[in-house]
Amino acid sequence: MMRIANNLREAPAVIGIAMMFIFLGAAGCAQENNSKDKPLPVNVSWPAVASSALHARFLHSFGYGSAQLDLNSNGTFKYSDGCCMIEQEGSGTYCIESGVVVLESDESGPSETTKATYPKATNIDWKPRRLAPIAWDQRVYLIDEDKVIEFCNQINAGEEPRKDFMGRSFLLRDQDWKKPASGKPNLPQKYAEYLVDQPLEAKVVSQREYKLTINKGYGDGVRLGMRMYADSNGLVNFPSGIEVVKVDDSSAAAEVRWGRWPMAGEAVYIRPMSPKD
Repeated sequence: MMRIANNLREAPAVIGIAMMFIFLGAAGCAQENNSKDKPLPVNVSWPAVASSALHARFLHSFGYGSAQLDLNSNGTFKYSDGCCMIEQEGSGTYCIESGVVVLESDESGPSETTKATYPKATNIDWKPRRLAPIAWDQRVYLIDEDKVIEFCNQINAGEEPRKDFMGRSFLLRDQDWKKPASGKPNLPQKYAEYLVDQPLEAKVVSQREYKLTINKGYGDGVRLGMRMYADSNGLVNFPSGIEVVKVDDSSAAAEVRWGRWPMAGEAVYIRPMSPKD
């Protein structure tokens, strides 16, 4: 009976898988919902990246949308972000504050093509955007300050370093996907702690709907905001994703962000399990 009940709960998750892909990838459509219980490291000192290395085009694409940022040597920028057949454009000036690229927009709104197709498309509500330059071997990424933990999650999951310009909302310098990215990215220590050296596996100790307790904690390398995965158990062809929301020395609390709810006794992993696993 418990198995049947769990399957009934899982059904809405299957239906919502497509929405999950849209939510995770579409930085231009919606910002990721960062829980207030997930503190972001503050007062970090960002490793310096030469300004000449930033005077370039940065790109990302997530299949159904893409973004492009041009940082010019004269301190101006142009930005475009297309998603769901709607493209927004912005331009303005930028400066570097404590190692972070800060974009200040002079104007922003729908592109001319978008306005012709969707006359009611409205201007975006522009707010200064802060991008941390992150060097990784011969590559340079520009990562929104509030998404560096997600960047680390993608590294742990094996989705970075990527081999093409596809890559969620992480801007990568044009053609850098063809360059090597050995070792680890150059990150402040508080963020570097999110990158695991060895595969991390934990067991679900208790489960109450989408809330879980796992048997690994801070001493095992678990950190707030870290993402782990549970096997799909044959339900869908995509593993369930959980996010750590509280960490003790030897245990942690997590919440299911998509997919089915792992039951007590099941394993969760820092990297999604592939079919060959």
